[in-house]
Amino acid sequence: MKKIIWVLCIGLFTLVACNDDDDTVILSSDEEEEQTNEEIAPADQDEDVPSEVTMAADSFLSSFVHEEFDAAAENLSAEVSAELGSTELQQLWQQLKEQYGDFIDYEYQQSQQVNGFYVQSYAGLFSGEEITFEVTVDQADQIAGFYLK
Repeated sequence: MKKIIWVLCIGLFTLVACNDDDDTVILSSDEEEEQTNEEIAPADQDEDVPSEVTMAADSFLSSFVHEEFDAAAENLSAEVSAELGSTELQQLWQQLKEQYGDFIDYEYQQSQQVNGFYVQSYAGLFSGEEITFEVTVDQADQIAGFYLK
């Protein structure tokens, strides 16, 4: 079962990632986490990023870290949702918690435009490590990629 989840997650990252970096994400099996009571602040928006892009990325990531996987999946583009749905998002979240510990918070880092897409980067803090969430937003303000570094 772990091998199937591992292969599924690696395949999903390969299909939905819009990133040229050569970073690897290593994920492991499921474990429950205590929910944090901290409020997650909305991203500080760069001046040249349309507010719809920031809202789409923030909404997706907020839903994801609050374990609202159905809501997160609603923000996915048709191409991404064909490969990544609420069940896969939930499995990914469980693997992140297993590998990195309890989720604490996330904070907006930067946005860059790549081939007509906006890539919003967020520093995600877990009890065991900090990772980077990258949320790619397309021209229709839908999530066209989700990558973890």
